[in-house]
This record gives sequence, C-alpha cells and structure tokens, in this order.
Amino acid sequence: MKTSVPGVRRYGTTDLYELRTTAGSGPDGKPRRVSRTVRGTLIDAKLAMGDLRREIAQGKHGGDGDVTLNMLLSRYLIQLEREGRSPTTVSTYRSVLKHAPQSLRDRRLSKTTTASLNDLYGSLVDSGIGTSVVDKLHRTLRGAFAYAISEGLLADNPAARARPPRYRTPEATVSSTATVIAVMAEAERTDPDFAALLCLAAATGARRGELAGLQWRDVHVDDPT
Repeated sequence: MKTSVPGVRRYGTTDLYELRTTAGSGPDGKPRRVSRTVRGTLIDAKLAMGDLRREIAQGKHGGDGDVTLNMLLSRYLIQLEREGRSPTTVSTYRSVLKHAPQSLRDRRLSKTTTASLNDLYGSLVDSGIGTSVVDKLHRTLRGAFAYAISEGLLADNPAARARPPRYRTPEATVSSTATVIAVMAEAERTDPDFAALLCLAAATGARRGELAGLQWRDVHVDDPT
C-alpha cells in the first residue's frame, strides 16, 4: 500500500517503510536509484527521507555530490529544451544567468546558500542592474534548484527563501501634445509611412506589438468603436 508521501512505501499494515529516491545519474545516463528501509511511523519515514536526500546532496551515495552550480544550470537548460520550452524562453534564461558570477557558478550545490544568493542580488542592484533583471535571475535559479531536488542532487532549495529586491514598475513618461505634433510633423517630412504609424499610435494608444500585428480585417471604417 502506497502512502501519499512521494518515494515512501509502507509494507502492508506493518511499521516498515521503504524509501526510494535517486542520486543523480549513472555512467549510462540513467537515474541512480537509492533505497533504504526504516521502521516507525509515517512521520519517522518522512524525516528519514529528508536525511537520505541530504546524504545524497553531500555525495555519500555515489551521486553527484561534486556537482557545481554551473553544471546544474547547463543540465537544467538542456532539460527545458527537451521539455519543449520555447527557444525564446530558454534564451532569456541563458541571458539572465550571465549575471551569476563565476565564483558562484563554481561552487558546489550543497555550498550554495540563501545568504549567498541574497548577497548576489544586492550586489547586482548596487552595480546598476535593474531589479526586473535580478527578479528574472532569481526565478530562473529557483527553478534550477527545484530541478536539482527532483534529480536527487539537493534536499533543499536555497532560492526558495531568498529575497531579491522588489521590482517596481517604472513610472511611464507621457509626451506633451506639442512634442507629439512636432515629432509627427518631422516624420511626415522624412517618412510618411512611419508618420501614419505614429498617428495611429497616438490616436489609439495601442502597444507596438498590437500595431505590428494590425491587419486590414481589424479595420472597420464605418464603425468608429
């Protein structure tokens, strides 16, 4: 009879539980299985599972205890591609991960702490990196560490408790009517087609993507709404 705890199986109605998880991958690339049998209650089994995962993260079961953050990130991005994530999404992850310094990338997973991530986020903001970029980096790292846990490489997600600087949406700058008229007049003189686009943008307030996707079937001359 299986319990509701992943990786924990109870033998009938006895107080015997089997714990099953993985310790990275073997030479053939397949998951390396690790199991343990314990006696006690379901709570005891859950605690024992936590201990087992910590041992795996420390490399005590022939797993990937020496895996660095850089190695994890490479595997994580490959996994995302295999899962069918869009190339744009994966490219964005690669881009924001460039802000993680090599000193952090070379660190073993078990040595990557919440404090070290908070220090990283703070130093990036202090150096002028926008909070939106730091937030994307945080979410990417959090996803990578969650993947590491599912692979049996970590027992805990250090990014789950990290606190990146809060992202604040910048206040929009609205051009004056005089400025808009002047810009449109210059555009009319140099590029009438672009002037028409500016006029449409000013009149409708549509976003660039909406304007770029506008087709004739979207235009209803007889219906001003």
